[in-house]
Amino acid sequence: MDCLTSIPSEVPWQVGRLLSSVAELEGRAVTMSESSDHSQHYRPEGDARPKRTVSEAEIRGSLNRLIANGITTFTSYYTFEGLDSEQLSRLNTWVGRCCTLLKGGHQVTDLAVVYPSDTMQARLAPSDLWVKDAPPEAQQVQDSYDQASRALFGDARDFTYVDAQALSEAVVADGTMTLGDLSWRLIILPCVDTLPLRAWEHLAALWRSGGGVIALGAIPANSENEFPSPLVREVAHELFADDASGEIRTNAAGGFALYLGAGQQGLLTTGVNAFLAPDAILPKGAPLHVTHRRIEEHELFFVINDSADAWSGNLGISAAEDGEEWNPLTGEHTAISDPKAIALQLEPYGGMLFRFSNAETPEKHSPVAGILPGLEPRTLTATAPTLGKGEFVEATVAAAAEAGPWTASATLTKGDTDTFLFLTFSWPEDMDLSNDECLRFDLDVTERQECGQKLLAIVRDVHGVEYLCDTQVRLDIPGATRAFVPLKSFTRAGWCAAPESALDWSKIRDIRMGWGGYMGHEGEKISFRTSMPGVAGKL
Repeated sequence: MDCLTSIPSEVPWQVGRLLSSVAELEGRAVTMSESSDHSQHYRPEGDARPKRTVSEAEIRGSLNRLIANGITTFTSYYTFEGLDSEQLSRLNTWVGRCCTLLKGGHQVTDLAVVYPSDTMQARLAPSDLWVKDAPPEAQQVQDSYDQASRALFGDARDFTYVDAQALSEAVVADGTMTLGDLSWRLIILPCVDTLPLRAWEHLAALWRSGGGVIALGAIPANSENEFPSPLVREVAHELFADDASGEIRTNAAGGFALYLGAGQQGLLTTGVNAFLAPDAILPKGAPLHVTHRRIEEHELFFVINDSADAWSGNLGISAAEDGEEWNPLTGEHTAISDPKAIALQLEPYGGMLFRFSNAETPEKHSPVAGILPGLEPRTLTATAPTLGKGEFVEATVAAAAEAGPWTASATLTKGDTDTFLFLTFSWPEDMDLSNDECLRFDLDVTERQECGQKLLAIVRDVHGVEYLCDTQVRLDIPGATRAFVPLKSFTRAGWCAAPESALDWSKIRDIRMGWGGYMGHEGEKISFRTSMPGVAGKL
């Protein structure tokens, strides 16, 4: 792979994990990434942006992201501008120590994410320019795959990408799917509705024997030669009953099946945590990521600080005996007496390696069948929305009843122009959402539309700070859903002119639902329906 940036938050860790997953499945020992600060230095003619000099810590953080996702070898094209010999020596030593200790063996994780190539083949259509004109149903697969990957990474959950061949060739027994040295207890299907029949049969066997399957945005429908397939539909019915979104299915063997429809995929990690404990127990909100490898009868854990700030705290690792802490910065190693209570201090973009003789299998929980546990809905003070729209948008809002839902309908009066429309729910007093986990909306796109934007949720606090997040509900795919938008998924809006401070979730003044940044054509019509926002917090 090639990595052209050395801003850690921009480093394509997902490509590293995809490449290393192929290596794991094929039994290959070496993966390679070209790494550089190309994007920070290259400027084409006429580009007046200043060059950006990356720091030693940023280079270390960029490489950490790739090492933690399975890259073993680097070819450097760094300019190393502004770095002296001592800094260069530290960087080379850091990479050498990390990659040497993590070399060989195989990845250990309970989670596998299915690479949705079979579904994409079934949904894709020719496009004039790359995949610009890909059908909404194909873009939906891409959205689901990306969101699932980012959610797991953000929750410090390591995983392997697997394909139809791996699912078809694996052996299933006792709630585990095994392929060579690799094994998984929970398979995640990001908008996957098409696989070979043998793969579907193995997924059903996994559930029957006590393993887990989570489907996002689509349920089993097609085999390799039947579209749809009656046999695949039987698998879908067995695992997901009547396609009820957000409801857990269990069996006597401890099997776990969960379908999360459009707008509910933000609950993925809630579902994962309801079934399986993680390899490492981290403090809530810690900017850490963890990978686990089994190498020559040793268990290696690499923990990285994915933040520009130093971090200190306690973490626990699923190891059975005493172990060792190896510091790639100093080369020192010290004994660990209790792997469940490790006091750790990490410099900005730092990391630490831990080695144990034995690991414990993370606990498998026994959730009760029914609505996804752990979240308690809460209503907010009733308020009617106001309409906000762009200059070249004619719009109306109509309420089905006094308490909603409300339908926002728009007609664009000018094409090739940035347009937007939002319904804003405002309160004169502060709304405290600091103890909640998600916003929730009942959303409905009643008919297929040309607009391929996803509905956005925007929150503003009493200080004027605005954060936004997309709901993963597309305006060009009809359907009704109850959307859950995790508060931790919100990021600062690019247009926000308020002081550079974090959003104060205890003092929220308005919540918006709508679409923006759309370059449509004159006369185009766009509509959606929304309920008043609610929230959901942990029980």
